[in-house]
Amino acid sequence: MVRNVHERLIVMPAERPAPLVDRVGGPDDIVWPSPEWPPMVLDRPVSVGATGGHGPIRYHVTGYEPGRRVAFAFDPDVGLHGTHVLTVEPAGPARSVVRHVLEGRLTGSARLTWPVAIPVVARRRAGGPVRPRRGGRRHRAGAARALVALGAAAAPGDAEPRRTADQDDGSGLRPDMTDFGIDLSHFNTVNDWEAVRGNGISFVSVKLTESTAHLDLAAADHVTGARAARIHAGGYHFARPGDIPGQVRLFASRLRALGLLDGGSMAPMLDMEAGALRPTANAFVADFVARLRAETGVRRVLVYANLDWFTHVLRPAEWVDPDVLLWIARFNGAPGHPGFAHPNLVLHQHSSTGTVPGIPGHVDRDATVGAHTVASLLSGGRPARTHVVVAGETLFGIARINHTTVDALVRINHIPDPAVIHPGQVLQLA
Repeated sequence: MVRNVHERLIVMPAERPAPLVDRVGGPDDIVWPSPEWPPMVLDRPVSVGATGGHGPIRYHVTGYEPGRRVAFAFDPDVGLHGTHVLTVEPAGPARSVVRHVLEGRLTGSARLTWPVAIPVVARRRAGGPVRPRRGGRRHRAGAARALVALGAAAAPGDAEPRRTADQDDGSGLRPDMTDFGIDLSHFNTVNDWEAVRGNGISFVSVKLTESTAHLDLAAADHVTGARAARIHAGGYHFARPGDIPGQVRLFASRLRALGLLDGGSMAPMLDMEAGALRPTANAFVADFVARLRAETGVRRVLVYANLDWFTHVLRPAEWVDPDVLLWIARFNGAPGHPGFAHPNLVLHQHSSTGTVPGIPGHVDRDATVGAHTVASLLSGGRPARTHVVVAGETLFGIARINHTTVDALVRINHIPDPAVIHPGQVLQLA
């Protein structure tokens, strides 16, 4: 599987770089021309169904939102079965993010050629340095030149792109790599999870419970949809004062029911923002984390709060350890740069009014901090005990590849008709 994401945070409102999307593939395209890479050429102005590509690399437009987003699918002969998407979106007052996401599955000889080509393309598109040509002249291409043409300035601290997926310092944590996610509750509706993933979203934390009795009734649909789109899902609990054991039991029961203790899930998150908790907040966090670990067997836990809480209320030194990770809310329009530091800080909720294709209205947007990636957020739980049905699968086939039986799946999942299962359906395996 190939996945390459790079972006630039720029100091200008989103309507200024919007022409980057609308001019793609045309005679006035200022994103794709490069001395070392064939220009993109489309057979018509950018629109759904337009075809073209970079020389022998062919594809067609599958989605287009003027000034916001254009998505392409590669032709099968390319050897990469997948998509690439260019987006422009707001990132706070007078700021915006230009992002390019390429992902797909390699086949044939492309397994050898693409791993060489993609890092080069990534550096071209992101404006990074390339090897000098004859005569020693160094070229900078793609987004850097395009933004200069539009009169943009790079945001402070972002003279180089913050995300180029070919970087690796050998540590397992990639420097200046930002993974992006969202958090959801019943206030959010998701119409198209594939569009969400296509926008570079790789993780989602879903509200499951609140206090000792409240269940978020949208949680199951959110988790199922995210998994079907291959987005890492996790759950969070909105804390209220009182009965910590009861709150832990409720939260743990929903984590189990939705398979969110399985490997590949985001670590469970404790949401600390109820004002009545401020006087006892630190004792509450310590007790809740200890009880949740005992109840679920999962070590890694996220603790979420805003900047005010982390600077005036919470004292992480009293309850933090290597597997208690911090998630800060600060809506400053600088993803991954919250202006607050702690060795265990891994996530920054940078907007409560974000926009993501596939989700009507506003949504909370999140970004990893520093060298942390989505791998830092996973619970490390036991091997998966669930299976998400994809189109074309049968219960017999699912039973065979998971070393179980149709009868067992029917019994565990209360399936009335073994011949009828649905894409996106989550099946318990044990």
